[in-house]
Amino acid sequence: MLDSKSERRFRFDNATYQGGNVMTRVLKDEDRPWLPLDGDGENFMKIVSVDEQQKQIVLIVKFGPNAVYPQHLHHAGAVAYTLEGEWEYEEGVLPVGSWALEPPGTEHTPIVSSKGAKILAVLTSADDRFVEVPLPDGSVLKQDLEYFKHLFSLTPEEAQAQHATGIKMETRQ
Repeated sequence: MLDSKSERRFRFDNATYQGGNVMTRVLKDEDRPWLPLDGDGENFMKIVSVDEQQKQIVLIVKFGPNAVYPQHLHHAGAVAYTLEGEWEYEEGVLPVGSWALEPPGTEHTPIVSSKGAKILAVLTSADDRFVEVPLPDGSVLKQDLEYFKHLFSLTPEEAQAQHATGIKMETRQ
């Protein structure tokens, strides 16, 4: 328990820790911008929180109809909750209200239905690595702590100009 109000501080880029306690943060939807995921105007990412100490990322992704997110490998455990729409993996379909529990080592390709999808995801890592995405040119996009910290610092315009996410989405016909 904190001894004085002066010790209570809020930071939206990282949780504030004092004496081993994590301080509560309150965010509103408008506090964080939607960043373009791939530049086509259909797919977006909102990074809600980047917690360096807990090695945890909280984000919301909004996919357009029939979007296909590239195959990727999880180094972090992930919990994904379907807020709107519907999407699927090889393991099954995830309509509104469904959870996906993705342990480290999981590799998959999320496919979005014709309804589109909005997904809340929490990624928690034992180190600074979260996800790796193989790219068409043979390189690998490392979505590590620095990657998410960089995205967290950007405006939508900066993210668009830099093609900062590095993701190239496909659309299923």
